[in-house]
Amino acid sequence: MNHLIKSILGASLILTAMSLSAKQTIKADFFDMESKLSKKLFTWEKYVEQKPDGTLVDTSKFISLEGKPLVNRITTFKNSKVVRFEAIQYQNNTRGTIDFKGDKIFFKYFENGKQTKSDDETVDKNLVLPSTLVSHAQKNWKTITKGDTVKVRIAVWHRLDTVGFKMFKVREFTEKGQYIVEVKMKPSSFLIAALVDPLLFRFTKDGSKLLSMKGRVAPKRKVKNKFKDLDAEGVYTHL
Repeated sequence: MNHLIKSILGASLILTAMSLSAKQTIKADFFDMESKLSKKLFTWEKYVEQKPDGTLVDTSKFISLEGKPLVNRITTFKNSKVVRFEAIQYQNNTRGTIDFKGDKIFFKYFENGKQTKSDDETVDKNLVLPSTLVSHAQKNWKTITKGDTVKVRIAVWHRLDTVGFKMFKVREFTEKGQYIVEVKMKPSSFLIAALVDPLLFRFTKDGSKLLSMKGRVAPKRKVKNKFKDLDAEGVYTHL
């Protein structure tokens, strides 16, 4: 098993039908932020599949408590590099793709099955996707635990843009016998910081496993007839 597969298997952060060869690697329950883990909102599952041609497909699914798909994310790797990312937002019937070609990424946005927007951007060396964010933190674990800041730019499919964040260690502590390293990720831009609260991640001491997260999630909450951004708390189980 090569290094890329190990990284993807250990990462935290979606097709409705999976082949039998896909391996579920991690799952999570997400809760209302103010409920102290008493009000479950939805679940999350992650699968990794290696195709006969060597292509690696990382698929994750957010699922309602009624078993309905909320958001699917599919990341495709070839020759250890990301070549395509796709997100399907079932709640508002939108979809986005990000294709990697050379030193450029190409965004496409679809509403009700029709493409309505597109854009492109030069690839930044610190570029990550939702599916590669945790593995990026793990690759830079020594830097984070040393107390230094790791910069990332997250490709946001529905904004057709990348957004800068800073990741850094907040504290290390023991809880219920588990040694925990807490990492905060906050927007680099004051403008984005006014709209998105920092995310908090809790890892095992060596960074190999994500235990929990608090912050903005892919599913949305419905307020009257509109879908609004949602912050939630997720607790992960590694299989």
